Amino acid sequence: MAIPKLTPLPPAPSQDDTEEVFVSRADASLTAQQGMVGEINQMLDALNPVLPEIQNASANASAAAKSAKAAQDAQAAAEAAAGNPIRLGLLHAVALCF
Repeated sequence: MAIPKLTPLPPAPSQDDTEEVFVSRADASLTAQQGMVGEINQMLDALNPVLPEIQNASANASAAAKSAKAAQDAQAAAEAAAGNPIRLGLLHAVALCF
């Protein structure tokens, strides 16, 4: 099921409008806002079934970002410790903790 889109709202009234234009735009805007409630409810009904997929994708993206950051940190630590056996041993010990 495709997620329905909201109907764009008409131009909002402005204090620079003439009284007649202001009233006309205000009426149109309020009428559109009342109709928007039904459209938003339809959109939420369409989103509810896919919400677990969205949450899962978000969790996977977060885990991938953490993994990439850990890999980047490990590479930086390995480059900093290159050629120093004491630091290399410490790096190895830290890696075994994970």
